[in-house]
Amino acid sequence: MGNSTEFMRGVIRILIVRLAEQNNELIDTLKRREVELTRKVEEQTKDLISAILEIQSQNDNLEKYNKEVIEQKKEIERKNHDITESIRYARTIQQSILPSRELISWALPESFILFKPRDVVSGDFYWFTSKSVIIENIEETVVVIAAADCTGHGVPGAFMSMIGNSLLNDIVNARGVYEPDEILNLLHRGVRYSLNQEMTESRDGMDISLCTIHLE
Repeated sequence: MGNSTEFMRGVIRILIVRLAEQNNELIDTLKRREVELTRKVEEQTKDLISAILEIQSQNDNLEKYNKEVIEQKKEIERKNHDITESIRYARTIQQSILPSRELISWALPESFILFKPRDVVSGDFYWFTSKSVIIENIEETVVVIAAADCTGHGVPGAFMSMIGNSLLNDIVNARGVYEPDEILNLLHRGVRYSLNQEMTESRDGMDISLCTIHLE
């Protein structure tokens, strides 16, 4: 009986030792796994932090880009506003040089004007004057009226219309030329001289219909 007890105690001690060894192995395994998991978590955390920093950097760049775009948009809007205001003012000037419709209706009661410019300022214009002149010692009322379509549209056409209007004022009102063929010849020369077409390749001009009416 005594021997059996000692035997059992020996077995138990062996089992305890083996259990302790297995427990230590298990603890070592768990520790190694913990270290490995910790390492992986740290690596993934670093990768995540790096990704977050990259996203933040991209967001900062996008925010900077957006600010630049907004500033450029504001600058374009300011310039567009200035250009639009300048063109509108140019329209006011252009309209001011067009002859009064009331004056035309007074001289030509059954006349009408159809003026529908495509742009704010136009390359089309109409011109009119009414003068009392002495022809063969007889005083007559002479009306000269014209409709012109300048080359180009918008601002370029408007410049040409100003040139044409100025030349017609000079030829008819200042020089007193009333014959249509003479007016058109002088207008042709005036346009060529104004645009220096003898020295340049400019071929700008206008299509124009012009009529002189002796009201009497």
